[in-house]
Amino acid sequence: MTAFPFGLNLSALNIANFINTPVLLRARAIGNIIADITISERHLDTLAITDHPVERGAAISDHCFMLPYEVMIQVGWSNSSRNSGGDPTYIITMYQLLLALQQKRMPFDILTGKRWYKNMLLHRVLTETNETTENSLLVTAECRQVIIVGTQIISNNGANNSITGGTQNNGAVSPGLSQINQGLATGAGPESAGNQPG
Repeated sequence: MTAFPFGLNLSALNIANFINTPVLLRARAIGNIIADITISERHLDTLAITDHPVERGAAISDHCFMLPYEVMIQVGWSNSSRNSGGDPTYIITMYQLLLALQQKRMPFDILTGKRWYKNMLLHRVLTETNETTENSLLVTAECRQVIIVGTQIISNNGANNSITGGTQNNGAVSPGLSQINQGLATGAGPESAGNQPG
């Protein structure tokens, strides 16, 4: 199966090479929001490598882990697009949908031309309006993965001494500082607190 991204001019290809070949047009979506046009998708995968200073030589690295995925997507909408249906407030509606998705603070999926991301949040929404973009909406959406873990509560009422361990007789214990201070306060001296010479 041959896959083409949205927006590709199929007439520019040699269509004869694709006769009788199934064609999949890849959809793109931020949650349930589909843009009129996707300008770019920037993917970031980072492996964190720990550094520990040592007495001599270079810092040592003994552990690594993956940081949450990040993707930056540039998308656009226009009041003159077919999807607008002639609505002059179309771009305002789409902008409000993006902001609502961000403020909802619930993980969603992102479908790009190369990857399918799960458990993503809309970290930042950037847009600029000037004299050339008054009737269009160009947005840079910065999204980041959230790593979700599950926890559970375990009752400790029936603790087993064979597992948790019981008390043990460890022999004679030297007096602690509190015992010595108590002896000094009563005038008995440190000898009475257990420090008598043998």
